[in-house]
Amino acid sequence: MRVGAVDIGSNTAKLLIADVSRKDLELHVEPIHRASAITRLGHGVDRARRLDAATMGRALAILGGYGSATARHECDSVIAVATAAVRMASNGAEFLDRVESALGERPVLLSGEDEAALAFRGARSGLNLDPPILLIDPGGGSTELALGKTGPEYRESLSIGSRRITERRLARVPVVAGALTAARADVADVLDDTVLPERPSTVIGIGGTVTTLAALALGSTTPEHGTLLPIETVTSTIGLLATMRTEEIAQLTGVPAGRADVLLGGAVIVEQTLVHAEATELVVSTGGLIDGLALEAAERV
Repeated sequence: MRVGAVDIGSNTAKLLIADVSRKDLELHVEPIHRASAITRLGHGVDRARRLDAATMGRALAILGGYGSATARHECDSVIAVATAAVRMASNGAEFLDRVESALGERPVLLSGEDEAALAFRGARSGLNLDPPILLIDPGGGSTELALGKTGPEYRESLSIGSRRITERRLARVPVVAGALTAARADVADVLDDTVLPERPSTVIGIGGTVTTLAALALGSTTPEHGTLLPIETVTSTIGLLATMRTEEIAQLTGVPAGRADVLLGGAVIVEQTLVHAEATELVVSTGGLIDGLALEAAERV
């Protein structure tokens, strides 16, 4: 069965077209085509509580292309979701109407908890991890946490994301004195309200922030599924990024176009979540919400 999955995030829009088959009573995803594009859809939403017309236009153009791709690949089922930026925006419903016209599929507006559950399902695929497992998904507008053994028994959506903390504390780069300390404190304050029911044996991270941090550590543009990222490496990377201009960060190997301005904020979220979980390292997963969506699309048929 061929499925299409579209994830409309606060900073990135992703597409996965995959063949899904059942083996040993489990569904397995075989990717056929992946695409990812920076939209910056969540830019300014934390302040204005509205989606900007220009960013909506950019996102709609990308999503129209994704709709054409799902038709070209003759998908049996297509599912699309929108996340934090659209949840927060007063004109989110209007945007979803326009997405339906461009994509040919009306996106489901995910709750933060559902977002975390789908991400947990997709991230674990192909990895042998010691439970309990804590998933970190630092998005642009929110950060999703999920904790469990074979599935997410605990889920939390934190009202802090890489773009939101950047716009609040880290907009001036190189970072001015005290701004990095304030950003860390803001993230820690949000995490302090989160009481994990048990200490995780494994922490796994997904999304563009996590894979970019791994790419910087390895000097590679494509980190492998299951790469280990020590907290010391995350902290040292934060120290480096804080001294650089956005244009300089953009030139680093492994930094995708459009992510340079929010990478420092995302790294702070990863670091502080590891501190909160009393973890020394992060397992990098190249799967995630989009892979969980593909499985759900297959189950709908």
